[in-house]
Amino acid sequence: MKANNALPYVPIMQKCEVIEHGDRWLMRNIVVNNVPLRERVTFEPEQRVIFERVAGSDRGESKTSSARSHGNLTLTFSLR
Repeated sequence: MKANNALPYVPIMQKCEVIEHGDRWLMRNIVVNNVPLRERVTFEPEQRVIFERVAGSDRGESKTSSARSHGNLTLTFSLR
């Protein structure tokens, strides 16, 4: 849900528009802190989601992964 519409989850985001879908990925135009960006979101089911900035002034990649530890779900973010 967050990949398709991050607005309810990311307060500094003003726009989130999916412009293309593929098998286990999507491309979206976003605006964060008034900066327009394009992100490719890649889904690796049961493992992680990769958010890669492919256009705009703020390039980079963030990965989220989840794992169960002692019965609890752990969410980890890494930025590059």
